[in-house]
Amino acid sequence: MLQPLEGERSKEEREKKSLLLLLLLLGVLVLVHFVIDHIMEDAVLDDIIRRLRDDDRSATHNFLLSESEVRQLCMAASDIFLKQPILLQLSAPIMVCGDIHGQFSDLLRLFECVGFPPAANYIFLGNYVDYGKQSLETICLLLAYKIKFPENFFLLRGSHECASMNRIYGFYDECKRKLYVRTWKAFVHCFNCLPVAALVEDKILCMHGGLSPDLDNLGQINKISRPTDVPDTGLLCDLIWSDPSTSVRGWGFNDRGVSYGPDKVSEFLQKHDLDFICRSHQVVEDGYEFFSTRQLVTIFSAPNFRGEFDNAGAVMSIDDALMCSFRILMPQVNRTEVNFPSITTTNSRTRLPQVNRTEVNFPSITTTNSRTRWPGVEDIKETSRESCATTSQYESLNLSEGTSSTESSNLSGETSSAEISNPSKETSSVKVFSYSDIKRATNDLSESSKIGRGGYGSVHKGYLDNVEVAIKMLDSKSDQGLEEFVQELEVLGQMRHPNLVKLIGACFKLRCLVYEFLPNGSLEDCLKKRPWLLIWQMRTRIVYEICSALIFLHSNKPHPLVHGDIKPHNILLDVNFNSKLADFGLCRFLPEGTSAFLDTTPKGTPDYIDPVFRKTGILKARSDVYSFGITILRLLTGMEPRGIVTKVRAACKGEKLMTMVDSTAGHWPTDVAGFLAQFGLDCCNKKKSSELLKCIAADLEEILPHLEPAST
Repeated sequence: MLQPLEGERSKEEREKKSLLLLLLLLGVLVLVHFVIDHIMEDAVLDDIIRRLRDDDRSATHNFLLSESEVRQLCMAASDIFLKQPILLQLSAPIMVCGDIHGQFSDLLRLFECVGFPPAANYIFLGNYVDYGKQSLETICLLLAYKIKFPENFFLLRGSHECASMNRIYGFYDECKRKLYVRTWKAFVHCFNCLPVAALVEDKILCMHGGLSPDLDNLGQINKISRPTDVPDTGLLCDLIWSDPSTSVRGWGFNDRGVSYGPDKVSEFLQKHDLDFICRSHQVVEDGYEFFSTRQLVTIFSAPNFRGEFDNAGAVMSIDDALMCSFRILMPQVNRTEVNFPSITTTNSRTRLPQVNRTEVNFPSITTTNSRTRWPGVEDIKETSRESCATTSQYESLNLSEGTSSTESSNLSGETSSAEISNPSKETSSVKVFSYSDIKRATNDLSESSKIGRGGYGSVHKGYLDNVEVAIKMLDSKSDQGLEEFVQELEVLGQMRHPNLVKLIGACFKLRCLVYEFLPNGSLEDCLKKRPWLLIWQMRTRIVYEICSALIFLHSNKPHPLVHGDIKPHNILLDVNFNSKLADFGLCRFLPEGTSAFLDTTPKGTPDYIDPVFRKTGILKARSDVYSFGITILRLLTGMEPRGIVTKVRAACKGEKLMTMVDSTAGHWPTDVAGFLAQFGLDCCNKKKSSELLKCIAADLEEILPHLEPAST
């Protein structure tokens, strides 16, 4: 056989070596390209963050990043997501944020007021895209921060981080319009790598949706493989899609999938030694909303969602001691102008100040015996408001001061006999309903829709915009009723607090006010007809909640607000027996720089009226405190108000207090009963300061964490 010549053999070897070298070079180039795509240089990342932060916040300008930069963000973030567990283990302090939904300007406002990373640690609970016009800017900035600060900034998967959802609700079209369809596909892969739940200090469970009947232990979450799409059923689907429901006991179903009742929340927390669950997935009016006696909270961080809901946004702050508080991001929208009737009366009286709408929410407290706490008087420290004043209406909470940045016009002029003339225009958050809206909601004001009658008219139950409401109809012949109508519209239309009843809207033609419907009625009705429902833990919590509401009203700046008619009949209870102060028809703003208002004809309920106010006609915050004291003693004893102060004082002196407490509330601890008795008596003591509430609220905080959870 012929052998190849030496020269031919060496030529073949050279060609092989050249080919191998070429393949090696191509491999290096591919590897370099892969590394470049997956590991971003700090300088490039910082430049991306800078450009997005300096954005002019307009959805009309060109997108600021190139397609290559966006693809790099997706790939680098995907790698980090997959390296970290699907059930994150996080440490406090940390800020918890809910849905953003492409509202990029509100995301920047949030960062400006809470702190840009790494000044604060963050976890976002999902739904970054869709609906809003700047979903690309929103998700790119969040991914950039995740890459920049992987151990301080965390993102969970929401229901819209799913191809089948964001293909329909806007994100796909935005990617196609601003970049390419292949960019959307890069995001889909990135979303399929996201974690789905987080544990903060092994006590607070965070996810987008909620619980699942398939979730027996938390270890199951770690067994979910990634990358993965969201299935139609099962554990992963429920963690992202399920909702709590007050109308369900156990497990149920709704239009979006699984729903669960408060009993399942309690069972789950007890089984896994958790304090509470934090989730998002639903629009809530105040940016946050409690469920199952504060064992679950829903957080929503997109104010004025879709330009339709007029909701606030919220961020939950968890500090080192697991103290939880809420910070509120108000919507930046131009309000629809509505007419506020002016009132005049023949008697010389001070006109209600016109209050500019600035809302501050104060968080309620939990009664669970757990490490996690909701804020009390001394726990929340006021942060600088100046840093937010020029860019947003974001308010830091300060329960100890109870302040609102609400501004009022000067108190001046005289009011008189109630007639509507030359309505003045004011902006308000309340919705204006038509005559036909009210007639339709109440079946033409039928007797079957009537649920009660107040001092100035009837109250009807109905449905408006598919929401159950209470409609307070003004007696058209009552001048005093008209004054009440205007006062409630001006006060409740522009102030918010979790323990003030929420005014939804009004109909000027029918002179009616539309409120949230509170199914458990008034505290008075419960004390008389169903006292066994109000166990002692609930009663103690109600004292705290109304105390918090009064601190808020009395600390309003620049004009403190005195309610003027505190009594159980004017305290309403929602489905979870959370209390809401109502009926502001007799309220008065105190002139700036003073602490009293002269009323020539003192009004109110005789057994609750402050004796000093009845005698002198001088209305002070102290007048509310006296009425509140009577209410406290009624909650403690279940007795009628007349003579209750004398009876309780005598029982305390004779060490017979425990023979007077309301036994239908369960077994009262002696120290709790004694504390409430002394608190009520101090409120009724004219020698005590009107600042008593702020002092006592701090003591209430010492009692509340030791209460057993009250069932709902």
